[in-house]
Amino acid sequence: MQCGRVDLKSALYDTTQLKRSPSWLDKDCSQFGPPLFQSESGSRVPLSSILPQVQVEAVLWGLGTAIGELPPYFISRAARLSGREVDAMEELDSDDRGIMAAQLNQIKRWFLSHAQYLNFLTILVLASTVFIISVCNNQLLDWIENEFIRVLSHVPGLSSALPGVIANLHAMKDKYLKAPHPVSPNVKVSILSDSFSSNDSHRAAAKRATHVLADLAKNEEVVNVIVEGGAIPALVMHLQAPPLDPNDSFHNPLPFEHEVEKGSAFALGLLAVKPEHQQFIVDNGALKHLVNLLKRHNSGLTSRAVNSLIRRAADAITNLAHENSSIKTRVRMEGGIPPLVDLLQVADTKVQRAAAGALRTLAFKNDENKNEIVECNALPTLILMLRSEDAAVHYEAVGVIGNLVHSSPNIKKEVLLAGALQPVIGLLSSCCSESQREAALLLGQFAATDSDCKVSIHFTVLTIPL
Repeated sequence: MQCGRVDLKSALYDTTQLKRSPSWLDKDCSQFGPPLFQSESGSRVPLSSILPQVQVEAVLWGLGTAIGELPPYFISRAARLSGREVDAMEELDSDDRGIMAAQLNQIKRWFLSHAQYLNFLTILVLASTVFIISVCNNQLLDWIENEFIRVLSHVPGLSSALPGVIANLHAMKDKYLKAPHPVSPNVKVSILSDSFSSNDSHRAAAKRATHVLADLAKNEEVVNVIVEGGAIPALVMHLQAPPLDPNDSFHNPLPFEHEVEKGSAFALGLLAVKPEHQQFIVDNGALKHLVNLLKRHNSGLTSRAVNSLIRRAADAITNLAHENSSIKTRVRMEGGIPPLVDLLQVADTKVQRAAAGALRTLAFKNDENKNEIVECNALPTLILMLRSEDAAVHYEAVGVIGNLVHSSPNIKKEVLLAGALQPVIGLLSSCCSESQREAALLLGQFAATDSDCKVSIHFTVLTIPL
């Protein structure tokens, strides 16, 4: 209660709730008015005034604690009824070598033998809000500190050194309790610009910088600040591996291989959520590097780090091409569609989903992209994905097929000839409501303009076992 007041709350339950902070947390004391409680040592609020302000929180906290104690209570009760507490005492009577082990067993034995005599009143006092606030109250702790200092000041030799020690302890407390300063994106951009090398320390610094920028980019209010600070060229530069050290004759692995590139792709994907930054990212050459990252799977590397990198690269392409027809065309011209189709066959379902999501975006209202996806023989794999047990996989697959056949009668025929009709109808009974909706829309496209498709749908529905 540094402000010397208790009327800070704007509502009865004005406290921390998930991601929302209380209204009074970041306000200055001057906004509430002069302190109502004063003492010789400054603003001090008595305990009797604090308790009414926290009674709602205390009751809810107590209810949650009580409910949480029910499972261990029933377990303990069942153990007592079955005689298991005797077994526990016998375990403590076992021969343990060492003085410390014997002392610990003695303490445990005393607690087990006396715990059953702790009555309700004792537990209530120990768990009560009054007890907790009394123990944790700042005024009580300050009083204990002052008394402790007073006693130590009478010890010979300590009286002269005590003030310096106390000042250092207070400085440490203020340092760790002080709110951290917000991280400046410009500092991290500068680190990225100066650390494009295979040096261990440079790679570690670049990895940390990309992670910080990605975390900052999750807040849309900060995205423009990050872009204006020059983050995009620096991040694009780190989408590729730096030149190897010419003095490294042993060809050691690149430090944090794939990690820096993954962080850069993730950060760029978050920045691309804002349409006004999509073209700027592409103009800085990001697409070429992102497509090359997709091809790292072809080098025979199948580690978790590689799969995570590929997934971030595919997600970045998805965000860049979202509702941007020119960038969709640029992705095709940079050769991005063939590796995305190849990634549909990867065993990692997360990579499959990311690749399918990118193809779904690229196929939307872009005939050239649709044709290339089909020419890359994506249909057989997409139809297999329709039968996947992973709801996210068959949701993305049916979405890709839906965008491929939209306003494309020739592709629609190829999809039907490839055997997509029965698995699409099967998705109508999927546990995923979004897949059900996508399947229904796709069936509507199949039957919209072709009477033969209507007959095929009717015949397939009749042949599906109930």
